[in-house]
Amino acid sequence: MRRRAVEHVDWEIGQMNGDDDSDSPAFAKRRAAQRDSMVIPAFPDRTDPGASEAEDDESIRAGVAQLWRRTDELAVECLEQIALWSGEYMPFGGSFSVNTADATPAGREWVRRLQKSEPTAIHQVWESQNEVTGTFTDPVTSAPVVTKKGYYMFRPSDEVTFHSYAPRSLPAGSEIKEVILDNPIWVRVQDGTLYPAPTMDAPGLSWGYTGSGPGALATLIGRLLDDGAAHALTYGDKGDVLNGEPKLEKFLQLKHQTGTRLNRRLLENVRANGPDKLSLLTRLRLGRPEPS
Repeated sequence: MRRRAVEHVDWEIGQMNGDDDSDSPAFAKRRAAQRDSMVIPAFPDRTDPGASEAEDDESIRAGVAQLWRRTDELAVECLEQIALWSGEYMPFGGSFSVNTADATPAGREWVRRLQKSEPTAIHQVWESQNEVTGTFTDPVTSAPVVTKKGYYMFRPSDEVTFHSYAPRSLPAGSEIKEVILDNPIWVRVQDGTLYPAPTMDAPGLSWGYTGSGPGALATLIGRLLDDGAAHALTYGDKGDVLNGEPKLEKFLQLKHQTGTRLNRRLLENVRANGPDKLSLLTRLRLGRPEPS
């Protein structure tokens, strides 16, 4: 955290000094005049930036996971500070929620398997942001889950929503059986187990329009077809994160019904041949909503 603080202060000083070459000449001149009237009273100590003593990211993530399981206030404060800087070392991926009022069959399946649990530090971090009415654990991913009432504006005040985190990746050896278009996106593997699709908070996964969401989802699906344990997408990945699977992307730009189930055979077909080669029967089937 000390190292990140030093990096952030250096960035802010660089901004004040006009290190960003993208400024217009007029703005750069105005900022230079403002900088001439400023005195920076102190600079960070760079002789000990507090570099991590851990050898790799997984070791750091394992240590953070130990904090997450604790229940003391110090662990809560540590997690709050870590979350302020980055979710890079948190043991889970991006956050998601399931609304009980309009949950799809996949969403209801996930809710039914949750187990009531005593609040841990990560539950209490959530509680510091909004009122929590219950604490649970997903027994499949070990992710913490909380419930809230009346969380969304302009919705009933007694409406219950479940909030949790997606995995960063599925277990080693996983093979995806189907992808379910929902919020969140769901993935079912060969043994029938349902998972929230591996995702970070960005880039987001979506469908039904021309934009980054369908592109990111197509790239993720392509990776999962090749390796069911592939890591969630990040903007730091090599290659084209948003346009890596153009045929799948074109298919996911279509306005599929929420809850549409895309089996592996269909996804492999579209990936190889594009959506224009789908049969009329398949097109008609995809236009039907998932049975309740």
